[in-house]
Amino acid sequence: MIPLTLRGTTWILSLISLSLAGSLYHYSHIFHLKQTPSTIIAIIVDAVALVYLIYITYDEYSGKPLGLRSPKAKMRLSIIPLVRFYFEKLLLLVCIIQHDRVIRPRLI
Repeated sequence: MIPLTLRGTTWILSLISLSLAGSLYHYSHIFHLKQTPSTIIAIIVDAVALVYLIYITYDEYSGKPLGLRSPKAKMRLSIIPLVRFYFEKLLLLVCIIQHDRVIRPRLI
């Protein structure tokens, strides 16, 4: 029951993050602001995360244990979270770079 609670919490937080990124994207078009790549990356990563969390939760409760799976299935279940982690860190890096570009000229 604990893994289901943790995955549900992660799903809700991903949904909140997706809605925030979507509203930023929407308001940037309304006010004719320059679109930043971090918003687009956040929308893509969070949309994929929502689908993946549903799939992995279903697989955890209905699939075979990890030791009884084929090597391809084991790799798929271990590589996909690493790719998601990589894109989340990429998003953080893009946000930091954009923050430096916005803040530094104002301090000079």
